[in-house]
Formats: sequence, C-alpha cells, structure tokens
Amino acid sequence: MRPETMPENIDELVDASITFGETTTESTQREYWHGLGYTFFLLERYDDARSCLERIEADVPRARDLLVTIARKEEDWERAAELSTEIYLADSARVIHLFLAGDSLEQLGKSEEGREKKTLANLLLVDSRERHDFAVGLQANGFNDLALQQWQMLRKVAPPDHWECHEAARRLALAEEDPAEAAAQWQQYIFGDMRPAFYFNESRSYLSIPLLMHKLRARAAIAAGDFEQAEKEIALALTATKSETTFCEELIPELIQAKRKDLADQLFADVYQHYTARISEHPASAILLNNLAWMSARCGRRLDEALTLVNKAIELRPEVGSYLDTCAEIQFRLGNRQEAIRYGEKAIAASPTQADLREQLERFRNDPLPKPQD
Repeated sequence: MRPETMPENIDELVDASITFGETTTESTQREYWHGLGYTFFLLERYDDARSCLERIEADVPRARDLLVTIARKEEDWERAAELSTEIYLADSARVIHLFLAGDSLEQLGKSEEGREKKTLANLLLVDSRERHDFAVGLQANGFNDLALQQWQMLRKVAPPDHWECHEAARRLALAEEDPAEAAAQWQQYIFGDMRPAFYFNESRSYLSIPLLMHKLRARAAIAAGDFEQAEKEIALALTATKSETTFCEELIPELIQAKRKDLADQLFADVYQHYTARISEHPASAILLNNLAWMSARCGRRLDEALTLVNKAIELRPEVGSYLDTCAEIQFRLGNRQEAIRYGEKAIAASPTQADLREQLERFRNDPLPKPQD
C-alpha cells in the first residue's frame, strides 16, 4: 500500500495493528513489530514506524538500520549520527554505519570529523564480503554513484569464484545503460551458475537471463546497424522463450525506427503465433489471453483482435485490475480516449494499491493518442 492509496480508515487500522501486536506471543513479536514498522515506514508514517521498531531495536539489527534510515529521511542528522555510531561501535564489521555517521556529521557542519570517518570506512574494507555489504548499504541510503564504484571495485578484487563477484556483475548490469556492456555483465553473472553450490532461486531465471542477454545484444546490434547479428540474437532469444512479451515491446519500435519493419513484422508474428497456439490448448487461460492482448496493444498491432482477447480475459477474471488496464491500453491505441479513461478508472478500483495503474490513467488523460503500427 502506498501513501496515495491509503484507505480513509488508516488510523483505525494502525491502532488495531498495534493493539494486536501487544497480544502476540514473545516468539513472534520481533518479526511482527519489525514487519509492522517496515510497513509504516513504506507508508511514510515515521512516528508509528519508530514506536514499533524501538520496541525491538536492542535485539533486531534490521530495526536499528531502519531507525537510521528514518532519521536520515527526516534530516535528523544528530540522531542519525548517534545511532550509526552506536551500531558501528557495537559491531565493527558494519562499516557502512561508520560512513553514515561521517555523512551525518558533515550534514551537521562537522566537515573534518565527518570526512575522517568516511575515509576510514573506505580503508577498512579488507575483504569482498565487507565491500559487498558496504555497497548494499550505500545504495540503500541513496549513494548510488558511490555504490557503483564499489560494485566496480568488487569485480576487480573479489575472488572470481565468490558470490560477491557475481552479485557485483548483476548490480552493474542493472545500472548499465549501454546494452552491449550490460549483456557482458549478465554473462559474467550467469557464469556463477557453473559453481557446484550455486543455483538460481527461481527456475525461470535459467530462461529469463539468457533471454535478457540476447535482447540486449540485439539492441546493441540494431543500434550499430548490424542487422545480421541482430537477427541471430533475436533467434537465440526466442529459442530460450517466446512467452516474454516485453521482448517484442522493446525491440519492435527500435527495429521500425531503424527502418527494418520486415524484422519487426517477423518478430511479432513469431510471438503472436506462439501465444495463439497456447491459447488454442488452454482457451480458458485469462493470463494467456491478456498477455497476447497486451503485447498487441503495446506494439500497436491487431488491435481489434486484441480487444476481443482481453474482453474474454475480463469475462473470466473481472476482478483483475491489470486486465482492465490492458483494455484501457487498447482503447487508447484505438483513439478512444474516454473509453481508455473509463477502463483505467475501473482498473484502479479493482486494484487500488497498484501504483502503475495510476500512472497509466494519467497517460490516458494527457498524452497524445498514438498511431497504430499496422
């Protein structure tokens, strides 16, 4: 739940949640108060978050970390410096808090003392695990450029068989804007799977990451005008899976812009045929119907057929906001702004906590109507 979607009775829910916490057993209270505090933090109800987290801060390090984050967000630099210093003195392995204490002191105008602590923090990073944790802490507190430097350093100094090296590659891939370089980082990340003790938490990653690598390489080839290589990468990506509709959504506009509508048409046809075959096998699958309709809408193709598909999905699952949003997207692409707005509002009513639906509705209201690609 986000602040802009909070129900009117949120204060009653807060009181009820705190009252319930008082009745929980001792064995579950730590997780309960941390979870509730984190929820209040996400809702930007910092006073309520503190009241939960301070109950358990002595026993739950994550709670103290979150209290530091709250103090920093409120720009209570004195409290932030005090908390970070206490955490570091209690556990010298938590070097990020030495850095955060120094930054808070700088914010208080104690520049020399703050710089000394930040410099010392960097000097204390003696192994790859400590540098990894430091980079995570930097990123969590908004120091993205400094975190990026640490990820780059980890790729150079971490032992190649350590997970920190491969996690650094993943973080660099996510931050990299150049598609060819991002693909190289993902390649490094997936090399970690060659280790006997390493495996992806989600099985789909064995398909989704190779797909992502080939998509990035295809984008790089398109940008370079190397369409022979682009065709090869597209074919390899589709060998991994044809179910990822964002592959078409991202590559087709780039192919059209590069004046290779023939390749765009072939890519769309391959994925469209894959989905129609699956729908023939599972005609009551709302998600298959919706996915094909969404891809068609985002590619600006076969919009009338897409509208029929999504209407079937909505008939099967009328409570799913994303399906109503697909219908809104199709109406928008067809030039029916008012219908797009109407379905966008219905989507929000069905899924009020889904923030991207509100962004979509603003787009339907204000953006120029797009032209179909057919």
